[in-house]
Amino acid sequence: MTDRGHTVTTTTALTGSPVEVSINLLKCVVTCAVLEMPYCASRAGVVPAAAVCCIVYVITVRTTTQVATCAALISSTQTAPARSYGGLTVQEARVLGLDGDDDSDDVVSYMQLCHAAFGERVGDYIAWGSIMPCQWFGGLTAMVFLGQNTSSMLEGHIQPGSLTLLLTTIQFALCAPRSTGYLAYTSLFGNVAFVLGVGTMMYYALCVHGVHLDDMETYGTVHGTMEAFGIIIFSFSAQAEMLGILSSANANAKRIIGKIILYVQTAILVIFLGFSYAVYAAYGSSTKAIAFDMLPEGSYFVRIVRLLMTLMVTMSYPLVVFPLFHVFETTVIDPGDVWSRTIVRWTIILTNGIVAATFVDHFATITAISGGFAAVVAFILPPLFSLLLRKEVSSHGGGGPSSHPHGGLLERGLDYASIAMGSVALIMSVVAGVMGLAYD
Repeated sequence: MTDRGHTVTTTTALTGSPVEVSINLLKCVVTCAVLEMPYCASRAGVVPAAAVCCIVYVITVRTTTQVATCAALISSTQTAPARSYGGLTVQEARVLGLDGDDDSDDVVSYMQLCHAAFGERVGDYIAWGSIMPCQWFGGLTAMVFLGQNTSSMLEGHIQPGSLTLLLTTIQFALCAPRSTGYLAYTSLFGNVAFVLGVGTMMYYALCVHGVHLDDMETYGTVHGTMEAFGIIIFSFSAQAEMLGILSSANANAKRIIGKIILYVQTAILVIFLGFSYAVYAAYGSSTKAIAFDMLPEGSYFVRIVRLLMTLMVTMSYPLVVFPLFHVFETTVIDPGDVWSRTIVRWTIILTNGIVAATFVDHFATITAISGGFAAVVAFILPPLFSLLLRKEVSSHGGGGPSSHPHGGLLERGLDYASIAMGSVALIMSVVAGVMGLAYD
């Protein structure tokens, strides 16, 4: 599942134990974006890439925990009423990380957090200004990946732009249902495709190509570091996914959710750094944005692996854009009007496809821009939710800031630092992206 643009498979049939919550959180984060991590190391250099990963890791642990805490706070205090999201069932809402039926107070969405923190009218504007660009660029990233990866799989017999438009038309049908419930059983296929893809990349890097430490640069370029910043944020963030996972967690998992987030994100940090440096050490300056592009083109096994990844991302694209659909369908149009719903959804998909076909050769650049908008949802909004909801609870006699786990001076300082870092990330990533589009 996703709510910030990752191309991942849905997390369903959750029974909510701590182990299952941990596995599903890991699955939400470690996705196709890991294929760009070696490129980040090559562009930023070994030291800056590691430093950015560690900074993003620390902030992500804190803000993901804040999202989980604020969701639990809303559920327990009824700070915001439950909302209906386009007639979704509770299980379908959990697939998307959205609110469910009115009797499901345990399902909290980013929209609901925006309403609780900022009020309904301002909350709608905040959601429109953050969720919409985040999800739209997430869908764009998926489309660009599909065009590039599929064209390479076919060894250039069909141009990436043409393939992108073709795959866009397929999404007209895949995104037509009211919800993504029909994708409930793609999770296992996606997991197999991903493990097979990453395993193949590691095999060729370490066992076939070999490691060459002399080809690794300690420091890269400033522009490369800025670009890597956005990509790494895009790769790490899982704040919105936490909402869907938390809604199905049992009491024991909810009680230790902070530790679960810490342990899982630490494992993810190790995976990202290990994969990025192993592949970068093998391919050096020839490291490409999609790691698969460094594999031998004539191998039928490699073609099969790439085909599986294409199918995985194709089926996962609806999960990226459905939260965007539901922003429209809960604030602008009547989701029961089939024609209005179809026109809005097809317009979103078509704009994604046309832009992706235009910039299909700029996968890393588009991902960096996506990471900048993801920083708003991942770095800026969670501390604002925490600050404002803590104030709301305090004003209603909820014990005051000192009784809240985020209420101290140090905690508030970390909140402000996260907001500042998110703002910097947004500016740096967008500037790096524009520079890349203009000069590459």
